[in-house]
Amino acid sequence: MYKSIISIIIWPIWITYMFFGLIFLFFSLYVIPLKSFHYLLRPFCWFSCFFAGQWLKKEGDTPEDKKTPYIYMFNHVSMFDQFMIGAYISHHITAIGAREIFQYPIFGKVIKRYGAIPITRNHLKDALNSMVTVEQAINKGISFIIAPEGTRTLTGEMGIFKKGPFHLAKKTGVTIVPIAL
Repeated sequence: MYKSIISIIIWPIWITYMFFGLIFLFFSLYVIPLKSFHYLLRPFCWFSCFFAGQWLKKEGDTPEDKKTPYIYMFNHVSMFDQFMIGAYISHHITAIGAREIFQYPIFGKVIKRYGAIPITRNHLKDALNSMVTVEQAINKGISFIIAPEGTRTLTGEMGIFKKGPFHLAKKTGVTIVPIAL
């Protein structure tokens, strides 16, 4: 009963925050250069978790070298993963994500404008084309967050890793930074 009452209070606050926050981010993306946008994105991500009742605790350090791109590989356990990661990375990163999330109102527009790359996991040719686009971005110095399992877990168990992110790292020579959530 306690958790239900907390949810009734927290979720409307989170939805309101996300609605206005995403609109603000969308328009800010036209004004603030992408390489500096993380200064605005980090607190947005932290508050996204906070207003949803997610208490973040970081263990370990993230790379501080902002001149070298990285692939941050994480186990995808919730819809807050990208916000948890974004709250702590101190340089510009973007993501590769399921094509479906680009259809979400406002959020899809923001992530597309931010440079996230859609992937159609069930179509090999489309997925390979997305990976080529990610490779080109990495070669330009952009870091990515990627879930090597390819999707969010429904059981909490680690899924089988896809080959693509590892081929991408090998081909570009980029450092993989593992993240456990």
